[in-house]
Amino acid sequence: MRALSDNKNVLLSSILLSLLFAVLSFFFKRSRWGVGILLGAAVGMLNFYFLFQSFNQVYRHVYQPDAERASASGRHQGLGQWGMTVKFFARYLFLALAFFLAFKIRWIHFLSFVFGFFIVHLSLGLASLIRVLRSAGR
Repeated sequence: MRALSDNKNVLLSSILLSLLFAVLSFFFKRSRWGVGILLGAAVGMLNFYFLFQSFNQVYRHVYQPDAERASASGRHQGLGQWGMTVKFFARYLFLALAFFLAFKIRWIHFLSFVFGFFIVHLSLGLASLIRVLRSAGR
């Protein structure tokens, strides 16, 4: 349960930070920077979501007995380990395509796209730091 609340915190802080940096870049830089930050943050959040889903499926597959897994999903999972592996690495294809398009499209500044992509990582670091500080204060 705690992991879901942490994910919501990371998602919320990612959205807020990307909006803040995008608005600041619209004022101080060109609009290409703001668009790049917003699109990069969106791709970063999708990456984070896909990664979370992949790991959630792996851990559910490993730690849940077969009967519980089948009854929890209401059906037998046909993907299995190969399907999970393909989904996990298909994420890299998605990221490669997104970065390639950000590099090729003229109205997106590539460095701002990269910065926007790493806003999710910054938010994850901040959420982890806050979690460590809270546990140290107890």
